[in-house]
Amino acid sequence: ARVSRNGDEGLLSIVFEPGDADHVYLNYSTGTDYYQPVGPTGTPSPTITPSPTIPPDPIRNVISRFDIVDDELDLASERIIIEVLEPSDWHNVNEMVFGPDGMMYVGAGDGGWLDAIYDPDRGQGIENLLATIFRIDPLPGGGYDIPEDNPFVGVAGAAEEVWAYGLRNPWRLSFDSETGDLWTGDVGEFYWEEVNKVIKGKNYGWEIIEGEYDNPDGFFCHGSHVNCTPPPNYEDPRTTYCLTFVTNCEFKSPDADVAIIGGYVYRGSEMPELDGWYIYADHGSARIRAFDTSDDSSEPILLAGSDGAPCHNCVRSFVQLADGELLVLTAPHDGPGAIYRFQRVP
Repeated sequence: ARVSRNGDEGLLSIVFEPGDADHVYLNYSTGTDYYQPVGPTGTPSPTITPSPTIPPDPIRNVISRFDIVDDELDLASERIIIEVLEPSDWHNVNEMVFGPDGMMYVGAGDGGWLDAIYDPDRGQGIENLLATIFRIDPLPGGGYDIPEDNPFVGVAGAAEEVWAYGLRNPWRLSFDSETGDLWTGDVGEFYWEEVNKVIKGKNYGWEIIEGEYDNPDGFFCHGSHVNCTPPPNYEDPRTTYCLTFVTNCEFKSPDADVAIIGGYVYRGSEMPELDGWYIYADHGSARIRAFDTSDDSSEPILLAGSDGAPCHNCVRSFVQLADGELLVLTAPHDGPGAIYRFQRVP
């Protein structure tokens, strides 16, 4: 099959060409023998090689452009934009969005399981695209250009596509439709989930730092590598929340938080009191939280608790409609999925 479905693999995101309903981009994972790597302008590129320790059977994350013909996807029209090699089927290339500048921004996980098993330095390197948010200019015929104002253009040994780095598994990217700010939820390992405002050239700490704290399980923080000082260009997360392994964490099993699902800055009209608030969820508990992005001192509030959740281990994503209102996408492990409109309870 064209799409592989192990671990975190699958059809991972879909986005239309800005202002063009006849062309769509798909991001999916596939086997090692389906395609050959594609880099800038469609040529093979060493910048997509994750590390010198890639296993012999890497996963391939593909972003391709397709035509829409008579309201159907024309598979034969596929033009590959980029392909990123992954050392495992976890923490893949997750999401692609177009920014207000017309460039494509892509969130890529570190490609590892626990502690980035194939390369413990992966999150702190900019020589590849893993553990980053990268920015490219897709070409209609396939391949892409690297924007000249990317922060690491001209830096020796750097993958010039990189926009920001030090992210374990950025799950969902979104632009604030009013300010143009880019936001992401970054899935932690055992301890902390993060919401990050993504800033050009910044380092978000993985795997030296998880949440706002030293990562006690990190390669750099034990044994002969005890050095958990904040790395260069480090940017604190905007907010965090704890997982079950954290002593005195607010929520524990059986309704424990598991993994953050990044959302959107609300710009709808039905709940004006939430205008400018970033709304996000947890996959496991289905809790929905929010904070005011216009106030740096704003603490998150709980908008929907676990008791009222339609399911657990089910929230997958959010969608922002043209009017600024939000949909919540769910798909439990043991039943059919559903789409809910996010709205005030009467």
